[in-house]
Amino acid sequence: MTYEFRTLPDAQILEVKMQGLLNSALRAEVLCEASAKLGINEYNRLLVNIFETTISEKQLSFDAYPLVDVLKKNDFKPPKKIAFLKKEDHVVRTLFEKVAQQEGFNVKYFYSRDEALVWLCQS
Repeated sequence: MTYEFRTLPDAQILEVKMQGLLNSALRAEVLCEASAKLGINEYNRLLVNIFETTISEKQLSFDAYPLVDVLKKNDFKPPKKIAFLKKEDHVVRTLFEKVAQQEGFNVKYFYSRDEALVWLCQS
């Protein structure tokens, strides 16, 4: 898997584009690095483009819980918001979004980049 970061300074958004085979460990690595970059840029908005990724077949639904722990450890609580761009649903993504929201995180999945950007920019 590869990934690259870029900033969208006008909207104060950090975007990360990921490609390749994705698993929980790699996603945790990206979220940790993103948290540090958000702090450096003083941004509260993260756009994670996983459109060009494939979830490892070894991923199980309970793998969503450690990812929520990554959010906790990396201070992703509001006002920070995370929008994920996806091309397809997967049980891990659905459960992660639900559990993260129940824990008080602003996390949402989108099929449209424009819709994700609008949501990120809403107060």
